[in-house]
Amino acid sequence: FDKECDPSGLRLIRGKTVTCEKLDNGNPSSRAFLKDIVSTKESPNMGAGFMTLEKNSSFDWELCYEELDYIIEGDLDITINGNTYKGKAGDVFFIPKNSKITWSTKNSARFFYSTYPANWAELAASK
Repeated sequence: FDKECDPSGLRLIRGKTVTCEKLDNGNPSSRAFLKDIVSTKESPNMGAGFMTLEKNSSFDWELCYEELDYIIEGDLDITINGNTYKGKAGDVFFIPKNSKITWSTKNSARFFYSTYPANWAELAASK
């Protein structure tokens, strides 16, 4: 993807150039794709990237971090504690640390996410 970098640390990522890659989420039938755009080397505190879910995709996930999701296009449903919340383009989800959720869409969804802390994958692996 296209990224402009200033020596100060500022980054400009051209979102339309980001291509997501298959996400290994434990559900082989899930059609979820993800691309991190800020590395832990660039920011040890925050992570960020894009995720897409194709039509009729869903998967379960447990977060050992906080996450914000801005829906760019489509519909994204998040189920937590038996309740399903339906987000549409322009909506934002905040997901607290230690949440057990199900991501799903009946159509498709593309969203931008930001995580704290950035090393969430390392934290999850150490559980």
